[in-house]
Amino acid sequence: MITTRRMPSAIIFFGPDGSGKTTQSELLIKELGRNGIKVRKLWLRSLHTFAFLISKIAMHAMHLQNVYEFRARYSHKKFFRGIWYAIEFCSILPLILFRMQLPLKKGYVIVAERYVIDWIVSLSYVSRNDNLLQSGFGSAALKFIPKNSLLIYIDATYDAICSRGRNEDSMEYIEYQRKLYQEIAHRLNANIIDTSDKTLEEVHKLICGYSLNSINSTSGELGSRDL
Repeated sequence: MITTRRMPSAIIFFGPDGSGKTTQSELLIKELGRNGIKVRKLWLRSLHTFAFLISKIAMHAMHLQNVYEFRARYSHKKFFRGIWYAIEFCSILPLILFRMQLPLKKGYVIVAERYVIDWIVSLSYVSRNDNLLQSGFGSAALKFIPKNSLLIYIDATYDAICSRGRNEDSMEYIEYQRKLYQEIAHRLNANIIDTSDKTLEEVHKLICGYSLNSINSTSGELGSRDL
Protein backbone atom coordinates (compact mmCIF):
# COMPACT_ATOMS: atom_id res chain seq x y z
CA MET A 1 0.00 0.00 0.00
CA ILE A 2 1.35 3.43 -0.97
CA THR A 3 1.02 6.08 1.72
CA THR A 4 0.62 9.82 1.33
CA ARG A 5 4.14 10.28 2.70
CA ARG A 6 5.35 8.98 -0.67
CA MET A 7 3.16 11.38 -2.61
CA PRO A 8 3.49 14.99 -3.75
CA SER A 9 1.10 17.29 -1.91
CA ALA A 10 -0.44 18.32 -5.24
CA ILE A 11 -0.13 17.05 -8.80
CA ILE A 12 -0.75 19.99 -11.11
CA PHE A 13 -1.37 19.57 -14.83
CA PHE A 14 -1.16 22.42 -17.30
CA GLY A 15 -1.02 22.76 -21.07
CA PRO A 16 -2.95 23.80 -24.18
CA ASP A 17 -6.60 22.93 -24.67
CA GLY A 18 -6.96 19.48 -26.21
CA SER A 19 -3.58 18.16 -25.13
CA GLY A 20 -5.09 15.51 -22.85
CA LYS A 21 -5.13 17.01 -19.35
CA THR A 22 -8.72 16.05 -18.53
CA THR A 23 -8.30 12.43 -19.56
CA GLN A 24 -4.98 12.01 -17.81
CA SER A 25 -6.12 13.67 -14.60
CA GLU A 26 -9.13 11.34 -14.43
CA LEU A 27 -6.96 8.29 -15.07
CA LEU A 28 -4.53 9.40 -12.39
CA ILE A 29 -7.28 9.99 -9.83
CA LYS A 30 -8.54 6.43 -10.38
CA GLU A 31 -5.01 5.06 -10.09
CA LEU A 32 -4.35 6.92 -6.85
CA GLY A 33 -7.68 5.75 -5.46
CA ARG A 34 -6.76 2.13 -6.20
CA ASN A 35 -3.57 2.71 -4.20
CA GLY A 36 -5.44 3.99 -1.16
CA ILE A 37 -4.62 7.67 -1.65
CA LYS A 38 -7.21 10.25 -0.58
CA VAL A 39 -7.65 12.51 -3.61
CA ARG A 40 -9.48 15.72 -4.42
CA LYS A 41 -9.77 17.14 -7.92
CA LEU A 42 -9.37 20.86 -8.62
CA TRP A 43 -10.22 22.93 -11.69
CA LEU A 44 -9.31 26.61 -11.69
CA ARG A 45 -8.91 28.87 -14.68
CA SER A 46 -10.97 32.04 -14.97
CA LEU A 47 -14.26 33.79 -14.23
CA HIS A 48 -14.79 32.42 -10.76
CA THR A 49 -16.76 33.91 -7.82
CA PHE A 50 -16.65 37.75 -8.00
CA ALA A 51 -15.46 37.88 -11.62
CA PHE A 52 -18.20 35.49 -12.70
CA LEU A 53 -20.88 37.48 -10.86
CA ILE A 54 -19.71 40.76 -12.42
CA SER A 55 -19.59 39.15 -15.87
CA LYS A 56 -23.06 37.67 -15.42
CA ILE A 57 -24.52 41.04 -14.48
CA ALA A 58 -22.73 42.71 -17.41
CA MET A 59 -24.00 40.04 -19.80
CA HIS A 60 -27.63 40.82 -18.95
CA ALA A 61 -27.18 44.59 -18.63
CA MET A 62 -25.27 44.93 -21.90
CA HIS A 63 -27.12 42.16 -23.79
CA LEU A 64 -23.94 40.17 -24.39
CA GLN A 65 -23.99 36.64 -25.76
CA ASN A 66 -22.15 34.98 -22.87
CA VAL A 67 -20.31 35.71 -19.62
CA TYR A 68 -16.91 35.68 -21.35
CA GLU A 69 -17.72 38.47 -23.79
CA PHE A 70 -17.46 41.26 -21.21
CA ARG A 71 -13.91 40.25 -20.30
CA ALA A 72 -12.90 39.75 -23.93
CA ARG A 73 -14.33 43.13 -24.96
CA TYR A 74 -12.62 45.25 -22.32
CA SER A 75 -9.72 43.47 -20.60
CA HIS A 76 -7.20 44.40 -23.29
CA LYS A 77 -7.84 48.12 -22.75
CA LYS A 78 -5.13 49.59 -20.52
CA PHE A 79 -7.47 51.66 -18.34
CA PHE A 80 -9.54 48.56 -17.57
CA ARG A 81 -6.82 45.89 -17.54
CA GLY A 82 -5.36 46.54 -14.08
CA ILE A 83 -8.79 46.72 -12.47
CA TRP A 84 -9.88 43.49 -14.11
CA TYR A 85 -6.67 41.70 -13.11
CA ALA A 86 -7.34 42.66 -9.50
CA ILE A 87 -10.92 41.41 -9.75
CA GLU A 88 -9.90 38.09 -11.27
CA PHE A 89 -7.05 37.64 -8.79
CA CYS A 90 -9.34 38.21 -5.82
CA SER A 91 -11.86 35.86 -7.44
CA ILE A 92 -9.53 32.85 -7.44
CA LEU A 93 -8.50 33.28 -3.79
CA PRO A 94 -11.62 31.56 -2.32
CA LEU A 95 -11.08 28.54 -4.58
CA ILE A 96 -7.42 28.33 -3.63
CA LEU A 97 -8.37 28.41 0.05
CA PHE A 98 -11.31 25.99 0.02
CA ARG A 99 -10.33 23.64 -2.81
CA MET A 100 -6.54 23.55 -2.43
CA GLN A 101 -5.26 24.65 0.96
CA LEU A 102 -7.95 23.25 3.27
CA PRO A 103 -8.07 19.78 1.64
CA LEU A 104 -4.26 19.63 1.81
CA LYS A 105 -4.43 20.24 5.55
CA LYS A 106 -6.90 17.36 5.82
CA GLY A 107 -4.42 14.99 4.20
CA TYR A 108 -5.79 14.91 0.66
CA VAL A 109 -3.60 14.83 -2.42
CA ILE A 110 -4.86 17.42 -4.89
CA VAL A 111 -4.96 16.58 -8.58
CA ALA A 112 -5.41 19.88 -10.42
CA GLU A 113 -6.52 19.58 -14.03
CA ARG A 114 -6.00 23.35 -14.23
CA TYR A 115 -4.62 25.77 -11.68
CA VAL A 116 -2.98 29.20 -11.39
CA ILE A 117 -0.68 28.59 -14.36
CA ASP A 118 -3.72 28.20 -16.61
CA TRP A 119 -5.24 31.32 -15.05
CA ILE A 120 -2.17 33.31 -16.08
CA VAL A 121 -2.15 31.94 -19.63
CA SER A 122 -5.89 32.42 -20.16
CA LEU A 123 -5.86 35.98 -18.86
CA SER A 124 -2.69 36.81 -20.81
CA TYR A 125 -4.33 35.79 -24.05
CA VAL A 126 -7.67 37.52 -23.58
CA SER A 127 -6.05 40.75 -22.35
CA ARG A 128 -3.36 40.62 -25.06
CA ASN A 129 -0.64 41.01 -22.48
CA ASP A 130 2.45 38.82 -22.83
CA ASN A 131 3.93 40.35 -19.67
CA LEU A 132 1.33 39.19 -17.15
CA LEU A 133 3.63 36.36 -16.08
CA GLN A 134 6.27 38.90 -15.03
CA SER A 135 3.78 41.19 -13.32
CA GLY A 136 2.95 41.32 -9.63
CA PHE A 137 -0.30 39.43 -10.24
CA GLY A 138 1.48 36.68 -12.16
CA SER A 139 4.21 36.28 -9.57
CA ALA A 140 1.70 36.29 -6.72
CA ALA A 141 -0.43 33.63 -8.42
CA LEU A 142 2.54 31.28 -8.80
CA LYS A 143 3.23 31.52 -5.08
CA PHE A 144 -0.02 29.62 -4.49
CA ILE A 145 1.55 26.48 -5.93
CA PRO A 146 2.04 24.34 -2.81
CA LYS A 147 5.46 23.16 -1.77
CA ASN A 148 6.20 19.56 -2.72
CA SER A 149 3.97 19.85 -5.80
CA LEU A 150 4.52 17.80 -8.92
CA LEU A 151 4.09 19.95 -12.03
CA ILE A 152 3.32 18.19 -15.31
CA TYR A 153 3.14 20.11 -18.57
CA ILE A 154 1.00 18.18 -21.07
CA ASP A 155 1.87 19.44 -24.54
CA ALA A 156 0.64 18.58 -28.05
CA THR A 157 1.01 20.08 -31.48
CA TYR A 158 -1.91 21.84 -33.14
CA ASP A 159 -2.19 19.07 -35.76
CA ALA A 160 -2.32 16.42 -33.03
CA ILE A 161 -5.03 18.33 -31.17
CA CYS A 162 -7.12 18.67 -34.34
CA SER A 163 -6.67 14.96 -35.14
CA ARG A 164 -8.39 14.18 -31.83
CA GLY A 165 -11.54 15.92 -33.02
CA ARG A 166 -10.97 19.28 -31.33
CA ASN A 167 -11.19 21.87 -34.12
CA GLU A 168 -12.91 24.80 -32.42
CA ASP A 169 -9.68 26.59 -31.42
CA SER A 170 -7.53 28.44 -33.94
CA MET A 171 -3.88 27.64 -34.55
CA GLU A 172 -3.00 31.15 -33.32
CA TYR A 173 -4.75 30.50 -30.00
CA ILE A 174 -3.17 27.07 -29.43
CA GLU A 175 0.31 28.23 -30.40
CA TYR A 176 0.02 31.24 -28.10
CA GLN A 177 -0.88 28.90 -25.26
CA ARG A 178 1.96 26.52 -26.07
CA LYS A 179 4.55 29.29 -26.18
CA LEU A 180 3.61 30.68 -22.78
CA TYR A 181 3.13 27.27 -21.20
CA GLN A 182 6.58 26.21 -22.39
CA GLU A 183 8.10 29.33 -20.88
CA ILE A 184 6.41 28.61 -17.55
CA ALA A 185 7.32 24.91 -17.67
CA HIS A 186 11.01 25.69 -18.03
CA ARG A 187 10.86 28.47 -15.46
CA LEU A 188 9.29 26.13 -12.87
CA ASN A 189 11.35 23.11 -13.93
CA ALA A 190 8.20 21.09 -14.61
CA ASN A 191 8.03 17.62 -16.08
CA ILE A 192 7.15 17.87 -19.78
CA ILE A 193 5.24 15.25 -21.76
CA ASP A 194 4.48 15.73 -25.45
CA THR A 195 1.40 13.62 -26.12
CA SER A 196 1.39 14.22 -29.89
CA ASP A 197 2.77 10.78 -30.78
CA LYS A 198 1.93 8.83 -27.62
CA THR A 199 -1.03 6.67 -26.67
CA LEU A 200 -3.18 7.34 -23.61
CA GLU A 201 -1.62 4.33 -21.93
CA GLU A 202 1.94 5.51 -22.58
CA VAL A 203 1.25 8.96 -21.15
CA HIS A 204 -0.60 7.51 -18.16
CA LYS A 205 2.34 5.22 -17.38
CA LEU A 206 4.74 8.17 -17.43
CA ILE A 207 2.50 10.22 -15.14
CA CYS A 208 2.08 7.36 -12.69
CA GLY A 209 5.84 6.98 -12.63
CA TYR A 210 6.26 10.63 -11.68
CA SER A 211 3.44 10.56 -9.14
CA LEU A 212 3.93 7.28 -7.34
CA ASN A 213 7.73 7.32 -7.27
CA SER A 214 8.26 10.90 -6.07
CA ILE A 215 9.12 10.64 -2.39
CA ASN A 216 8.70 14.07 -0.81
CA SER A 217 10.30 15.73 -3.85
CA THR A 218 9.43 19.17 -5.14
CA SER A 219 8.90 19.78 -8.84
CA GLY A 220 12.31 21.43 -9.01
CA GLU A 221 14.01 18.49 -7.33
CA LEU A 222 12.39 16.08 -9.75
CA GLY A 223 13.82 18.03 -12.64
CA SER A 224 12.42 18.94 -16.02
CA ARG A 225 12.01 15.95 -18.33
CA ASP A 226 11.05 16.33 -21.98
CA LEU A 227 9.25 13.25 -23.19
